[in-house]
Amino acid sequence: MGQVAVVVGQAGTGKTTWLMDKACELAPLLITADHQRMLVITRMHGARRRLEHKLKDSCRNIPYSVATIDGFALSVVNRWRTALS
Repeated sequence: MGQVAVVVGQAGTGKTTWLMDKACELAPLLITADHQRMLVITRMHGARRRLEHKLKDSCRNIPYSVATIDGFALSVVNRWRTALS
């Protein structure tokens, strides 16, 4: 724990596969309460769909949410907008 990993490489070199393996390995150690979830944020909708399928296949017992960065930001703004009005 407390380490930073930088994953860099060309398309098709296994970056996402490595990240999914690492997420599935670490999530049970970090998600300790029923209300906790793993948040996966990506830049594009196509990548979001691919990540959802990979997580569904490889991390079946881990609760997660997958969003694009703009969708996640909009959900945060809307939550605050609802709470303030």
